[in-house]
Amino acid sequence: MPAAANVAKSLAKIIGLPEPKTQDEILRTFKIAGLAVINACIFYNVVAPIHNLPNLEKLKKQQHITWKKTLETSFDSILRIDYEAVFEIAKDIVSELPNSPKVEQALEDAVNFAAEVSSSRALLRHDLMGRIYHQLLFKKYAKHLATYYTSVPAAWLLSHIAIETPKSDFERVLWSDLSSISELRIIDPACGSGTLLSASYRTIQDLYTTECAEQEVQPDLVALHQTLLENVIWGLDVLSYALHMAVATLALHNPDSPFKQSNLYTTPLGVFGKPFLGSLELLNKNELPIVGTLAGEKYGVERVNLSKTKIQSIEVGSNKWDLVIMNPPFARSCVDNLLFGSIEDPKQRSALLQRYNSLISESNLQGIGHAGLAAMFVALAIKLAKNRGRLALVLPKVSLMGESWNAIRELLLSETDVDYIILSDESQAYNFSENTDLSETLLVATKKQSEKGEEPHKCVVTILKKKPRNEFEARILASILTKVWKSINTNDLHDIYDNESANPFVIKIGGEEIGEAFAVSKELLEYNIDSWTPLFAFTSSELNKLTYDILNRSTILLGKKQKVFRFPLAETQEMAEVGPDAKQIYTNFDPVNTTTSIPAFWGRQEEEVQSMNLEPNKFLRPKGNKTSVDNTLKQKSHLIIAQRLRSNTAHTLAGYIDKEILSNEWWTVIPNDKLKTKEGDPIPSKDACKIWTLWVNSMLGVLVYMAHREETMGGWIQMKKASLQRMPILDLRKLTRTQIDSLVELFHDMKSEKLDRLGNQFKEASKNDNLRSNLDVRLLKIITGKEVSREDLEPVYTLLASEVRFSSG
Repeated sequence: MPAAANVAKSLAKIIGLPEPKTQDEILRTFKIAGLAVINACIFYNVVAPIHNLPNLEKLKKQQHITWKKTLETSFDSILRIDYEAVFEIAKDIVSELPNSPKVEQALEDAVNFAAEVSSSRALLRHDLMGRIYHQLLFKKYAKHLATYYTSVPAAWLLSHIAIETPKSDFERVLWSDLSSISELRIIDPACGSGTLLSASYRTIQDLYTTECAEQEVQPDLVALHQTLLENVIWGLDVLSYALHMAVATLALHNPDSPFKQSNLYTTPLGVFGKPFLGSLELLNKNELPIVGTLAGEKYGVERVNLSKTKIQSIEVGSNKWDLVIMNPPFARSCVDNLLFGSIEDPKQRSALLQRYNSLISESNLQGIGHAGLAAMFVALAIKLAKNRGRLALVLPKVSLMGESWNAIRELLLSETDVDYIILSDESQAYNFSENTDLSETLLVATKKQSEKGEEPHKCVVTILKKKPRNEFEARILASILTKVWKSINTNDLHDIYDNESANPFVIKIGGEEIGEAFAVSKELLEYNIDSWTPLFAFTSSELNKLTYDILNRSTILLGKKQKVFRFPLAETQEMAEVGPDAKQIYTNFDPVNTTTSIPAFWGRQEEEVQSMNLEPNKFLRPKGNKTSVDNTLKQKSHLIIAQRLRSNTAHTLAGYIDKEILSNEWWTVIPNDKLKTKEGDPIPSKDACKIWTLWVNSMLGVLVYMAHREETMGGWIQMKKASLQRMPILDLRKLTRTQIDSLVELFHDMKSEKLDRLGNQFKEASKNDNLRSNLDVRLLKIITGKEVSREDLEPVYTLLASEVRFSSG
């Protein structure tokens, strides 16, 4: 299809997308071009009556012309009046299309769909085009930019709690007074098609109309529209067409209201004499300048209006914004080089990577490079927000737990008070963006005024079993959470970690329980700075409290009488060394099927890891540097612990191999050779490996492992080396010789038993004796010296069985 490919190439240039090379990309280019035409038709239908222009169908009938000619004529007419941002691209697209029956039919379908949408004011306000646009972006292009469309309910929830929660600069606003509203400044430095800005617009409109009604004042929605678009709302993005959609979306909130200009700007991403990283350049400057020239043309920030666009420098300023709201791109450096992967020229990409690293250094953000662009945008948000200003962010969930995000968590706690952490534990819906499977979080924080006289501050952690489905539910949830925030910052009623009698707040909408909320003090966030996962490892707050007690007190309360069981724990790194990562294995060895002197356990095939006793399934052939190979070989072990897994399909978390091995998907854990029992007797390395295999696979071990995970996509989790080193395991140094021997005997009794998936193990154990309960009961008896029964463990099994990550991933 050479003709179609040529047309698609021209259309991609008009829209601002990379040249399509595959058939799938060519098709997506045509779809996005069609979306631009539909968007223009919708806008034309809305504004044509204001300017006494004929509707599209009438014009076609009057002049007896094709749909292609009808749209060209209509768009020409409206462009003579204004609205360049919406109609110039659409006109160029239509002009580029060939004259053919298929094109005519496609354009007629576009016009009809636009007529249906524009007849509904509700649909006009829902950023429908932005939603479709993000769905249509090239998979590769969207992946490299990591641009995700925030769902409308999530955007409404985020904007409402950010603006309506007390103790921010929004408290100074008189919501019925337009002059007071006009002093607000809201910015999204990565605004895409404007979903979060649109939600902020609607939140302010709601507050304005409500306050006007209470004050018995007639609201002026035309003046409000002008105030918000000309003064209050600002947006920046590197995608020109997305900005065009954003300005159209905002304009359609009140299409009858003219406004002089918007504050939406396209920021350059690329090399224009020198590399430029879009709005991230604001990390070490307050102005975005005209960055240079290329082939005689100026390149710089471009203001996107309904009328003429203009290249100019803009003053953005730091410590000035009442609200910084965004869903920043998540792109990062990893094995397939996602960072700036949308830039096809390797020299340009290299220059951008160098600028990225230098910007990190210039901004004193060393240590966040591996976290990627999102981490830098969080730092930018903190810089932009004024004292008592708010940050409202959609972030990858790994930001709460990842080692590469440590510096950002420290920055958040030093510069802001974290108000909300909102998580979704809805099955197969751990995200708040519509076109990703990544686990995400909504985070709201308030820039601190000063460190002097700082008041105690608590964060509302919310774990949703069901996300709001629409704007109405989002507003209800926002109202509930705002009340919870007020409550937890005045009493300890929901402070489940610092008040033993506290309970979580159960969130209900329409009588249906959709989640829980509880308080976490700033001191706890600081204490757990390496990872906040232990504070919300599970959907159930009861499980979270149990896990917290295990990690911090080495105790668990079990049974109806709440019997106290104590056991000795210590960090893995105190008693063992954690072996090589996958990169080190692949650098030094090739996996082979022929027998060598280096056995390995390769991969994580479900059928091969259903018992605790495993067999080598590969051999390794050394390659490369001999010193590096020899050093890696010293890290062989009998014990392996999962580096990554799917929690809903996992049967075990650790395995024992009778021969010392290496692995590409499992951490080897090498016991210290000086481990001794309580009496001072040496503990053989094999015995230590057998006991720790038991421990990690026990109920207690599962709770601890899950509290140290990094979560990328729901049940798809990782155990990073640093996390495993910190993870508590059974302290063999506090056990007697008799306890050690009994645990080794238990391992031999259980080692070859075939275990079901973890979720099924817990479900069965909550009803009947099984392998799971046998392991846990015997292990607890040995390490605590107390009698324990399956019935004592039953409530915990029931909670674990209902955990979505074990039941459905």
